[in-house]
Amino acid sequence: MALDGIRMPDGCYADGTWELKMHVTDLHRDVSLRVTGEIHIGGVMLKLVEKLDVKKDWSDHALWWEKKKTWLLKTHWTLDKYGIQADARLLFTPQHKLLRLQLPNMKHMKVKVNFSDRVFKAVSDICKTFSAQKHLPVLHAGVMSPDWQSTVCSAVLSLEPGLHPKRHVPTYTQFDTHAVCIGLLTQLSGAHARQHACNSHGCIRAQGLRFPTAAERERRRREAERERQQLKSVRQEDIRHPEELSLLRKPRDPKKKKKKLEEAEEDDLELEGPLLTPGSASEVIYIGPVKGSIYSSPGLYSKTMTPTYDSRDGSPLSPTTAWFGDSPLSEGNPSILAVSQPISSPDILVKLYKPQSLLDKAKINQGWLDSSRSLMEQDVKENEVLLLRFKYHSFFDLNPKYDAIRVNQLYEQSKWAILLEEIECTEEEMMMFAALQYHINKLSIMSSDNHMNNSEKEVDEVDAALSDLEITLEGGKTSNSLGDITSIPELADYVKVFKPKKLTLKGYKQYWCTFKDITISCYKSKEEAHGTPALQMNLRGCEVTPDVNISGQKFNIKLLIPVADGMNEIWLRCDMEKQYAHWMAACRLASKGKTMADSSYNLEVQNILSFLKMQHMNPDPQFIEPITTDINPECLVSPRYLKKYKNKQPGSIRDLISARILEAHQNVAQMSLIEAKMRFIQAWQSLPEFGITHFLAKFQGGKREELIGITYNRVIRMDASTGDAIKTWRFSNMKQWNVNWEIKMVDCKVVHEFIGGYIFLSTRAKDQNESLDEEMFYKLTSGW
Repeated sequence: MALDGIRMPDGCYADGTWELKMHVTDLHRDVSLRVTGEIHIGGVMLKLVEKLDVKKDWSDHALWWEKKKTWLLKTHWTLDKYGIQADARLLFTPQHKLLRLQLPNMKHMKVKVNFSDRVFKAVSDICKTFSAQKHLPVLHAGVMSPDWQSTVCSAVLSLEPGLHPKRHVPTYTQFDTHAVCIGLLTQLSGAHARQHACNSHGCIRAQGLRFPTAAERERRRREAERERQQLKSVRQEDIRHPEELSLLRKPRDPKKKKKKLEEAEEDDLELEGPLLTPGSASEVIYIGPVKGSIYSSPGLYSKTMTPTYDSRDGSPLSPTTAWFGDSPLSEGNPSILAVSQPISSPDILVKLYKPQSLLDKAKINQGWLDSSRSLMEQDVKENEVLLLRFKYHSFFDLNPKYDAIRVNQLYEQSKWAILLEEIECTEEEMMMFAALQYHINKLSIMSSDNHMNNSEKEVDEVDAALSDLEITLEGGKTSNSLGDITSIPELADYVKVFKPKKLTLKGYKQYWCTFKDITISCYKSKEEAHGTPALQMNLRGCEVTPDVNISGQKFNIKLLIPVADGMNEIWLRCDMEKQYAHWMAACRLASKGKTMADSSYNLEVQNILSFLKMQHMNPDPQFIEPITTDINPECLVSPRYLKKYKNKQPGSIRDLISARILEAHQNVAQMSLIEAKMRFIQAWQSLPEFGITHFLAKFQGGKREELIGITYNRVIRMDASTGDAIKTWRFSNMKQWNVNWEIKMVDCKVVHEFIGGYIFLSTRAKDQNESLDEEMFYKLTSGW
């Protein structure tokens, strides 16, 4: 041991040890440890905690390697295996940190997120935070049922001398709907730790535990049953299908300088977990939330073992009540996230960044975080503002009965997309959206609960089918006639067709058109329909874009049909709304390879007709309500249309726009709150540019950047100035796609993730359970 203090020229000591520099973020303190390359990460953390000699819960802490941007989470790995040498600097920091999220409704919320989890998992945990369903009963200290006794011996943390910790984080063992988390809540050091440790099996003896009496077991059984009933009532608060969301960096307006955070953040909602009343007990066992909850991630648990009791009957307080009782979410009600809040001032719209071109939209999409890497790996800082948004425009199984929060946040994201002009719409469509907003705002201010209850008019699908069957057996007619299922419906009518070409002055030409299966055949007259068509189009894989102007009675369908050398552009013009609805619905189905025999055809026709009806602006004037001060049209219409009215229309801008909104409101005035939100979302989905995410890209052999768009089923090469499609590649026809990872461009990874993500979402089915195959997602989306 005489060589212990002798230091060699290379910085190592003569006994083979060297100094590892670490910084403890909580204490703002630098610490050096004498280590060898053979020591495990768990042993390094244990030595660090012992040297700090600070009584604190270190269970959530882990080591972060700054230079390599890597979490050292494999505690059984040695320093040599990680490649850590004397020049490395490690941070000893909590894995869970506060993150400030801007929700789709533009409200901010503080959430504690695991910065060591992949973003995909972190977003899933964030969505679970909004659900009371995920917080199951906590077993309090001093009471231990027989069901839990085997769990006490399941801990794999051994602190005997000469043994490395097999695992730094607590171990979960599943029993029915509960999970057990065992960990040390006091300083992990010296004799104090060994006093509570067992032999090499790694068991942790708890002091003061006793088994419950029969009366206590019965009381706990009743409490669990009461808990299950409570969870049923809050089922609609869960955000299902979190795979549709992700995190986006806040876009910076290049025209503005960096400023301090706006005062709007005063409306932040705190959401920091089930914090019970701190106690002075020093027990070493904590039985915590179910595995999968954001606050049940390894290593994070409450610093109290003192049970909380109901002041009325003395029974332990329900965990759901404990979670939401002190929550700022509407005095314990998380449904505040399911309530739409009107825009308070038009100044908010002015302050927010609005993309001016397709290139600006593409630059915003560069900010999507990599779902397969952690927040720390992507330089996200504690308390940084990130945007929680629906990333993939493929909304699966959207059910108003169970998706109150999801529907409202989707409505909010679509509303802001329209107001900030992120998606184009016509004037009639803008007034329809404004009328729906006005209607939703009115109902939200009124008794929301009543409207939510009244909105559930839909009959359960099984009940409806049984009713139809009962009527049929009694000899009556069903509510939905199946029709003749042996033949495929066809369309035949006079339609105007236009083939745009360069330097052409010709307009639309009328043809007798027949639509059979997925093919349109055009004849010069009805009499020639049995001969050879003058023009024939197979619509499989084509792009279908509406071009409608209700006031101008223009009902056009733009078709981009894939051919060997690109896309053929064809325009169809219909004379009436009903004709347009049938042909548009048939074209949309044909582009997916479906015929009019598909069960969704009639529903598609009705949705199109309903969408057109909402845009009509000529109701009976006597039913239009008088203009009031509560309309605030500046908050319902995008700035571009406000400017248009200001330049072209005399008189008060506010009164003119308010009158148009009230006219349009007559078409939606009878809708319930949830129905209005669903109609708003459906109208948003009907816009031509819906679901197209833009990116900048360079094609092989090209010298300049071009624009590509990605949707749920295809990749589109686009004209950067007009947004017109140049060529389309459908996912169904793609055998594979390759990425040149050598260029290390962030855009490549984001584009690759969008393609893989949409393919992953296409595998979902209603008959599957709602558990996600995370490994499959990572296989399809991971890159370098």
